[in-house]
Amino acid sequence: MANIFWRKELAGWRPALTLGLAAMSAQGVFILAGVFGSYWLGLDPAPFLAAATACLALQMLAALRYAPQSEDRSTPRSADGYFSTSGGKSWSAPNRAWFNEQLEHVVAQARRFDRRAAVYAVEIEGAKEIAGKLGGEIGEKLIETALQRLIACARAEDVVGRLGDDKFGVILHAAPSAASLTQSADRIAENLSTPYVVLGHRLTVGAKVGIGLMIDRSDEAAIVAERADTALYHAKTQTFPRYCVYEDWIGSNRREQAQLARDLSTAISARRLSVAYQPVVDPSGDTVVGVEALCRWRHDDLGDVPPVKFIPIAETSGEINALGEQVLRQACRDARNWEKISVAVNVSSHQFRGSGFVELVQSVLDDSGLDPRRLELELTESVLVSEIDDAVAKINRLKEIGVRLALDDFGTGYSSLNYLLALPFDKLKIDRSFVLKSESGASGAAVVHSIVSLGRALGLHVTAEGVDSADQHQFLRIAGVHSFQGYRFGRPMMAREISERLATQQKNFHTEGAAPCCTGGRLAR
Repeated sequence: MANIFWRKELAGWRPALTLGLAAMSAQGVFILAGVFGSYWLGLDPAPFLAAATACLALQMLAALRYAPQSEDRSTPRSADGYFSTSGGKSWSAPNRAWFNEQLEHVVAQARRFDRRAAVYAVEIEGAKEIAGKLGGEIGEKLIETALQRLIACARAEDVVGRLGDDKFGVILHAAPSAASLTQSADRIAENLSTPYVVLGHRLTVGAKVGIGLMIDRSDEAAIVAERADTALYHAKTQTFPRYCVYEDWIGSNRREQAQLARDLSTAISARRLSVAYQPVVDPSGDTVVGVEALCRWRHDDLGDVPPVKFIPIAETSGEINALGEQVLRQACRDARNWEKISVAVNVSSHQFRGSGFVELVQSVLDDSGLDPRRLELELTESVLVSEIDDAVAKINRLKEIGVRLALDDFGTGYSSLNYLLALPFDKLKIDRSFVLKSESGASGAAVVHSIVSLGRALGLHVTAEGVDSADQHQFLRIAGVHSFQGYRFGRPMMAREISERLATQQKNFHTEGAAPCCTGGRLAR
């Protein structure tokens, strides 16, 4: 197990000290041989003894000179704010200053012995939200358990410390190969993401790891730590992999993202974001039965910024709640003008886990006057993994309001089937990746058929996303999909264009004697 202090390792002694001690031993043998030789030859041994003693004294001074610089790890350097594998406190405040001191020592040793030190910056995702909902005692116990897992993952010579409420650091004396570094980081993230049982609560959190390395012998400890933090920031903006190794372009990218985050905050405050709507159609492909609300941001200098770029920034900067509320309110106001069709709104995991989300939905429905049965909230597996008990309670309250729920991106997570069986979803959305795979061979088509069959067997409405071609549409229609969404049926458009399309559709239905209907809800098998 790794300790939070230096371990006792004779192997770390400076080579010069070891050689010096060996030389001193050899010198002692030489002195004795010289004395006996002098007597044997009948010579005065005094001059020889004086010269030999002087040489021995110089060698002893040299050895003592290097001893303080050797990697003596026999004395523990404990500090408040860290867990010790040898006992002691089970919880205390973070202590970044102590960690930085240890890093400076390791970097100095690495520079002296011509090797590279490295730092893992590790963050537990969702821990703060759990502590806020379930109380500080559970939050502290969760972090303590996570740190013990991290210590178990580290090597014996590594230094492990706590840097913040939900952040840890690991110092590596000598960085292994790049492959070993990333494999270890992935193993740490996987281990820390395994569900916890804390005081009777089953908790699931995420973990991300940033890796900072000494690139040059002149690198200071602060630079290495900053690289790890920068890599961690980048790792948090991606779903996979769960780690990131610092590179020069990441530092530049982080500065750009920091500026983009400031611009996004300004845009949200000034309500300069807009909402576009992509049609959802029935099996014929002609009748619009619903729309999905999609946030859009036109930057003054950069033009249209894609959601895949600014949504993660909103989540990491804490702006996602304000952004999500604006989209939800705008979508419900617009949908109030469209009869008989549903409006789907994506819900971020950060927004869902926040306090007051159910109350927000109720408030928006009251203010807009929209029938709750026409609002569909799309949830992904990531919304559900932090604290399943709390998620179930919120979902049940939303169902009581009358809101419909869709499990989005079905099949891309690890436990989607469990959630589908345990929670009262109304709709299953097949991820676009499976739609693409359905054209690649029999196995891809079989997977899609299985998903559709499962959804229909459970009485769920099944929607396919990313349907862009006639062949895809035909295959999915034959497979039994209830509704479709993709460029084949319409790109995202503004509310005015949706109104015009619905007006045209209504005229056609009047002529043909039919009427559109809102889809959703559990269907008859």
